[in-house]
Amino acid sequence: MNNTILNCDDESARPTFDIIIKNLDKIKDDFHLDEIVLHNDDGYFDHEHDDDDYKDETIRSLPSSDLNPFQKFVIEKLTNIENAVNHIDHKVNLLYERESIQRIKLILKKALLMNFGDNECNIPQMRLFNSSSSTDMLEFFKFVSYHLIKTYSALWKGYDMIGLSLAPKTLEFNLLGFAFCTKQHQHHKFNSITSPLHNRAAPIRCSSIRYVINNFFNEKYNPSHVIVFESTTSPIDFNASLLPMSSNNNTNNKQTRKEIIKMQNLIKKLFQLERQIFFLSYYYNINFNQIICGLNLFHLYHNSDIDSSDLLERIFESAIKDCLPLLYRLYGIHQLFITW
Repeated sequence: MNNTILNCDDESARPTFDIIIKNLDKIKDDFHLDEIVLHNDDGYFDHEHDDDDYKDETIRSLPSSDLNPFQKFVIEKLTNIENAVNHIDHKVNLLYERESIQRIKLILKKALLMNFGDNECNIPQMRLFNSSSSTDMLEFFKFVSYHLIKTYSALWKGYDMIGLSLAPKTLEFNLLGFAFCTKQHQHHKFNSITSPLHNRAAPIRCSSIRYVINNFFNEKYNPSHVIVFESTTSPIDFNASLLPMSSNNNTNNKQTRKEIIKMQNLIKKLFQLERQIFFLSYYYNINFNQIICGLNLFHLYHNSDIDSSDLLERIFESAIKDCLPLLYRLYGIHQLFITW
């Protein structure tokens, strides 16, 4: 039960959801699961108001009873404008997600001969794993959190500002899907991917792998790979000279601060992706070579001078690679991608 995907590629020697739940009584005692407290991710740093002279002294910080009619009118109009902007932003994000899915399909088909088929239920889409969805899921989250804490506490020391919990209550996947390889690989055996038996009663979305198999794939084309992509519309950059982040996070230099914020945006997504892959390695019966992952970085769309291959190379030639052992290995076997 102590094997993780970091020290055991073969899923047959690593416990997955069904095995964990089947042996739950023993596991709870051995790993002291009752002592593990799950948390939401911490609030991420606020880069909307990063100017040194910014202070929360707006009229909206005043009690309603202290406002005159004109101030109340202004607040109402500002709120309406913000709601409209948020609505537009949501629509833009949906359009961006739709376009990014098409690019992912093309990239994976060209690079790895991956096929998603014609049915939309297996296309990568947002999916949420929630520890409160069932008692079994709660214990599963605690078990994975035990190993996350054991594996990454030391590796991620100094990156607290990223705000990611190693004992999360929920995990949101920006894009999670399943695909099959259209050409057999001579040197790799791919397990047929199935959802845990104990967690099939109430699939969260039609993207459930069980729904995919029942409604699209036949025995010949059962899914062979899990596809995981994280997305962000925030500005990103990577400068290895700013590592470690903890020593530069409180700088007063405004230009350096902007660079740090861009870098934190990127590092947060990398850490999220690492954590998600670790989680899925217990949830599905997959070997390491059945994972394909990547980042959708909208910043690259407006900055075509940034080469995605060069960006990956800069990341994994730096000290940050030690914090991301799973992504580093996937990068080494060409199953980690960056696109916009």
